[in-house]
Amino acid sequence: MNTMAFIDGILLRRYLIELGWILDFKKLLELFKEDRQFVRPIYYNVVPNDPTVYSPVVRLATWLAANGYSVCTLLKLDHGMANYTTNLVVDALEASQNCSTMVFVGVDPYHIPLFMALRRKGVRIIAIAKRPADYTSLAPSLRRHIDQVFYIEDLQHQLENSYRATSEDEASDQPDIEE
Repeated sequence: MNTMAFIDGILLRRYLIELGWILDFKKLLELFKEDRQFVRPIYYNVVPNDPTVYSPVVRLATWLAANGYSVCTLLKLDHGMANYTTNLVVDALEASQNCSTMVFVGVDPYHIPLFMALRRKGVRIIAIAKRPADYTSLAPSLRRHIDQVFYIEDLQHQLENSYRATSEDEASDQPDIEE
């Protein structure tokens, strides 16, 4: 059976800002592809409703779509965030028919009902999350629904984008997600 990855772009961005490093999405894709049964990762995020407003998320989403990722973006609503997590949940439940393992990059307690449903279907859940501030593990209510957890801090040496452009002429082909 196959393995799929679901990337919560907003949670991932929050993790990386808190940690102070830039993720190399090429390296992340290579990490996923170490599993021979791996299918494309899906990246979820919101973009500005106004196309004239610059957003690094739009640039990143375009790059990801051209480099091996599926991308699901919703327009940010004037009164708040679009609910992209609904798309993530529906996609995960539909994919559970053909996947034995799912990797979730960015997890929160709101994922618990999804994880419960997937585990009832026999899907193995792997999470890539940020270590809590107290350096313990994820909240027990969340952890008990995950088969394996990797902390993004422990993957930094494998996934950090060590290249930092010093001018426009030296800009990397991979955009970062800083604003």
